Amino acid sequence: MVRLSAVERWRRVCAQLFLVMVACLSLVAPTLAEMGPEVKGAQTALAVKLGRQLAGLNQEFLSHIKNRGAGSAPAFRASDRLLRVENGFVLVDAVAAADAKALANDVRALGGRQVAQHRGLVSALVPIHALERLAALESLQFARPAMYLLQAGSVTSQGDIAQASDVARTTFGVDGTGATVGVISDSYDCNSGAAADVAAGDLPANVNVLQEACAGIDEGRAMLQIVHDVAPGASLAFQTGALGRAGFANGIGALVAAGADVIVDDLFYFAEPMFQDGIIAQAVDSAYANGVAYFSSAGNAGAASYESAFRDSGVSGPTGGMLHDFDPGPGLAVVQALSIPVGATMTLVLQWDQPFRSVSPGSGAVTDLIVILSAADGLTRVASANDPNIGNDPIEAFSFTNDGSLPQGDDPRFYLRIERLIGPDPGLMKYMYVDDGKNGINMKNIETRPYDEGGMELELVVV
Repeated sequence: MVRLSAVERWRRVCAQLFLVMVACLSLVAPTLAEMGPEVKGAQTALAVKLGRQLAGLNQEFLSHIKNRGAGSAPAFRASDRLLRVENGFVLVDAVAAADAKALANDVRALGGRQVAQHRGLVSALVPIHALERLAALESLQFARPAMYLLQAGSVTSQGDIAQASDVARTTFGVDGTGATVGVISDSYDCNSGAAADVAAGDLPANVNVLQEACAGIDEGRAMLQIVHDVAPGASLAFQTGALGRAGFANGIGALVAAGADVIVDDLFYFAEPMFQDGIIAQAVDSAYANGVAYFSSAGNAGAASYESAFRDSGVSGPTGGMLHDFDPGPGLAVVQALSIPVGATMTLVLQWDQPFRSVSPGSGAVTDLIVILSAADGLTRVASANDPNIGNDPIEAFSFTNDGSLPQGDDPRFYLRIERLIGPDPGLMKYMYVDDGKNGINMKNIETRPYDEGGMELELVVV
């Protein structure tokens, strides 16, 4: 690999480099054919504007339509579990090239639903068949799927007793009367259980539902039940947060305008920046400035992360860039071992300390990172994230399920690489991982000393 010393030169020519990569696809088709389905089609012209996940979704949908035309076919289902797909629409966060209102109008003209605009970001449910036209919009800088995680618990809450709010109600004669509590979650009554909850006394009859989105499990109603247990006299309001980051940010403002004194949410978007305040965090700040108390579920995921400066190992990676050295000492470790048992699903989100274009117009990442997950042999790629980052957002994410079909059988070992393709070494990067709660995913230390970065023990392997 030829490494240029002039970083600024890389910044000026990065766009041309990506176009050259796209033009060369036809020459590397056999190599791409050998890669996993998460890689195929990632280096297409569509992927440059929409990212590999939306480009892959478009390819899957076209194949589905073709097969349906040849005969009967089941309803379309996306293979990427991170995508929010519903009835032929996919939830998208789109960044405006200049005029966000113009982009919002263009998205509506494509048939977009639930279109929300907040500063330079437009969130919407976009018809899957219109993704190619979305990529062609001059008003669009780039778009990515809006991916979020719901922090839903699996155990019935005992919070009323645990926090002694029942004692407070009796001792001080308070029950929340005069206050309004707003809840932001996925949905409220998409499963048609609200009427029964009201009849059973689990909810008041006058919950103020500002906006609904029927793509969830009604976790918002469950949260409101808990609030009603704790403060039965309080007025309740619900706002969906499941319509993209712009919709979430606008929803916070809507609850403030509706008179909420307290707001609580239980979901987060993977593209909420870790190293700067995004539009949702800024909306929270605005709510606080207006006297609103705001609480967000942290998910107890603090230990499920890794944080470090990018350390150039001097070793070239699978894509021709330089691999990160996971060993903070004099040793060398260009892979990190993960234990993912058969049946477990892991989602990994990597960010680094450079500006988000979706938050800071006119700015964007100056480094392009790739994250690759390999099987137990250390070579077979099973998942990767390699969206174009330069001038866009410094984030990569992927999801992987160990279904036991790999040649390694029930061997749970997998290996992670982080590769710098273009640009300067990030001063700080961080990834978090989330499992599906069914099986334990961990990073086991097998050395005499633990590697304690990010609150986890890691196995450091030299290859």
